[in-house]
Amino acid sequence: MNFTLRALGTLMLAPALCLAQPGGGPPPAVVVFDQARMEPVEQWREVTGELRALRRASVASRQAGQLTEVLIDDGVLVAKGQVIAHLDSSLAKLELDRAIASERAKRESVAVRERELDRWKREWARYEKLEGNQSVSESEVDQVRSQVAVGEASLSLARADAASAQADVSLARERLAQRSVVAPFAGRVVRKAREVGEWVGEGEAIAELVSLEELEARLDLPEALAVGVTEGSTPVRVRVRALNADLAGTISSVMPDVDTRSRLVPVRVLLANAEGRLRPGMSVTGLVGTGVQAPSLTIHKDAILRDDAGEFIYWSPAGSAVPARIRTLFAVGDRVAVSAQIPPGASVIVKGNERVFPGQPVIDPSRPPAPSTGAAPTGATPAGDKPAAGGGH
Repeated sequence: MNFTLRALGTLMLAPALCLAQPGGGPPPAVVVFDQARMEPVEQWREVTGELRALRRASVASRQAGQLTEVLIDDGVLVAKGQVIAHLDSSLAKLELDRAIASERAKRESVAVRERELDRWKREWARYEKLEGNQSVSESEVDQVRSQVAVGEASLSLARADAASAQADVSLARERLAQRSVVAPFAGRVVRKAREVGEWVGEGEAIAELVSLEELEARLDLPEALAVGVTEGSTPVRVRVRALNADLAGTISSVMPDVDTRSRLVPVRVLLANAEGRLRPGMSVTGLVGTGVQAPSLTIHKDAILRDDAGEFIYWSPAGSAVPARIRTLFAVGDRVAVSAQIPPGASVIVKGNERVFPGQPVIDPSRPPAPSTGAAPTGATPAGDKPAAGGGH
């Protein structure tokens, strides 16, 4: 019964809300309010930093030669092991063919020595039987025994030659493989350094490659804050304002030196970059917990809107929407600690805020009208200068 009455009340209220206000003003917007609260929360210290690549390399040729193909260009993605360039390999192929032929001949020599040794071993076994019957002399037996020893030595030498030839084949194959330059890790080409037809020396760069699968945020912590950091467990929130993104991480390592001028300690936070949006060199802000509780003004995260000038909210000090600029400090569950010139207890719009405009009457059907808290705060956007509405946080 209560549900039916509430639903009926809402249906009866809706047409009335759509009607123009007396004097021709705009109709009130149906919104949902949430109060700004001053509450004790753990404080997070804001520090500055930047994103850096974990791996950046000048991919070099391991041999000298003329480039016949360059298969990459600036900015392209490459996979680990992908061929990015070819050197002329005609001589390397000939060397491989020669090594294979030599190795084949050495293997045939081993087979011949094995057959000879096998024949002498059979002969020796026969002579040993004849010696027992005194059919042959001891000198004849010694002669056959010597032939077996010679055959074993010859076979050993032939096998060593075959092993050396096989190593030559492996070496020739490796030299041929090195005529192709491959990416040592997955990443993006920063700069292509060579073109087809150029001669490159051993160790000269073909391209510069940077890994983007995982980056590090290098943050500078005050020495007093760095003392309480535990590698591998201290949580950090990394804010990339260019992407409007907050990323969770932990401090993976603390640099051993303190900057003697600034008294700052660099720390590293590893960040996954599966979507590839993060870029080395981006400025970031790190938030590190201090363990200290203190009163902070918090609002619901859905109240936050954004435009080109930054973050703002709509609140209702006297039954109409008033924009106010804010600065987010850190998240507290589904709320956000902010710096803003609104009083605790202020009615902040958390739903329907993307559709209102400055000065528009607003009403939350689920709660009575909020009492007037006075004029709009200093720094609020004038009613005639509406911020560009953005999506909820």
